[in-house]
This record gives sequence, C-alpha cells and structure tokens, in this order.
Amino acid sequence: MGPPAFDMADASNASSNDRRRSLLLALAGLPLLAAAQRPGWIFSVHPFDTPRRLFARFRPLCDYLQEVSGVPIELQVASTYEQQISDVAQGRVHLSYIGPTPYLRARARSGGALRLIAAEAIDGVAAYRSAIVVRTDSPVQSLEQLRGRSMAFGNAISFSSFVVPRYMLANAGVTLRDLGYFRHLNRHEQVALAVLHRDFDAGGLRLELANEYLARGLRVLAQSEPLPPHVIVATSAVASSFDAALTAALLAPETESGRRALAALGRGASFLPAFESMFDYAQRVVKALPETE
Repeated sequence: MGPPAFDMADASNASSNDRRRSLLLALAGLPLLAAAQRPGWIFSVHPFDTPRRLFARFRPLCDYLQEVSGVPIELQVASTYEQQISDVAQGRVHLSYIGPTPYLRARARSGGALRLIAAEAIDGVAAYRSAIVVRTDSPVQSLEQLRGRSMAFGNAISFSSFVVPRYMLANAGVTLRDLGYFRHLNRHEQVALAVLHRDFDAGGLRLELANEYLARGLRVLAQSEPLPPHVIVATSAVASSFDAALTAALLAPETESGRRALAALGRGASFLPAFESMFDYAQRVVKALPETE
C-alpha cells in the first residue's frame, strides 16, 4: 500500500490556518513591541500639589531636559505616591522628581538600580523643612498642646507631610494615639485648607507651602530641622551614558530654557550634586518611628 494521498485542499486550509495563527501571535505582541520601542521618556512627579500647578512647575524642566538629551519627554503626575514608587522601581518611567521616603522605598525595590542625577536646592541649600501649622486664632502654642486635638496629614508615604510631622510630635511626647483623631489627605494644599476651614486643629506639610497660606490665616506652630532634598533620579529605563550630561545641565544651566526651568520651580531654586549619604537622616527617622501606634 503506497503512501497516503496528498490532499491539496487540506494543504491549503492548513497553510491558511498557520498564517492566521502567525498573524494573531504577531498582533498579540504588538503592545509589548510598541512599549519597548516607544520613543521618548516619561518624567514622573508625585502628586503633592494640584495637577495644574505641577504641570506649570515641571513642564519647563521637561522641555529643558528634552533639549539637552535630544529625547522627547512626557510629564506624568502619578495618581498616588505608591504609583510613583512602583513606576520608578520597575523602570516604567525614565526620570523622576522624588522625595526622601519614596526614594528610599523605590531604591530598595529596584535592587539599587536607581541613579541620582541632581538634588533640588533652595537658595543654594539642598534641603527643605516641614511644618506643623494651626490657625492664627488657635489657642495651641506648643506641640504638647495638640494632645486630644485633631490633625491633618498628607499622604502616609510623604516625608514632609506625615513622616517628619509625626517625628516632631514624637519628640514632643505626643503619639498618634494621643491625638483626638487624624486623617491622611492627598495633597499639602488640602492640609492647609482643611486647617483654615476648621476641619482640623492642626496639619503637617512642607514649610514653603505653609508659608503661602500665612496671609490667609495659618500660623506655623513648629518647623523641622533641614531635611534631605528631593532629587532627580534616572531609572533602569535610561542608559547611564545620559547621566553626566543631565547632571551637568541641571547644575549649570546656560540656556534660556534652562533658566526658565529653574524659575518655574520656584524662587531661589537650583540643583546641586546628589549623594546617597543625603538620605542617612531620612533612614534614621523612618527607623525611629514604629510601623503602627
């Protein structure tokens, strides 16, 4: 008995099916291929202020870094602090403006893959302060007097609007349990407004933002010592060959777009070299506070 007959119709159908499977596999892989070949970088910022103000503040910086690198840069305001940490750690974004606590968490999750590009400075100092505020008509005159009173904080991951205010309270002998109650709000601005509107007796936020509301009725009850700066970091998604040029451009902007970028960041803003040792204090503060109270 000879070999089985070769059916041309079956062969044609088989060939068609093979082509269809190949096409479906190719289409399924397009999103991954597009992501891998997506032109441009994403610059991530945590949501510490309103999106409108953050875009006004950081879009000029993205334009300047785009000019320096030759790579299109999209500004992305993370929906939460946790999203920024995750995106930075996993290399889903390329550059990021990030605070001390989020940086420590992202660095740990990335396995040390993050690279410091520059540290934000105000009036030539790479540091900032946190503040605890009350209304100008509040009878509270010391941190100790916040026992039994209500307090608003920023995001639970925020160094300046929760971690440090909590540390300041602890040094005054006041724990979270000693407060009447407290709540985490999303942004520093919301903390300031909540205190002004008498929703809370006191609030914790960044000093420079607190100062914007002094004329409207806030009073700074206490302020922290200088804190580690916010930094610009590069993730694993950016080739390290870009680092030197990015750092040089931030430390000494020589173009009009560079000067516009610094002006948009705020009065006296500049950048200085960044070092891992800058975050030693932040690590000590985080370790000094219990995870729960």
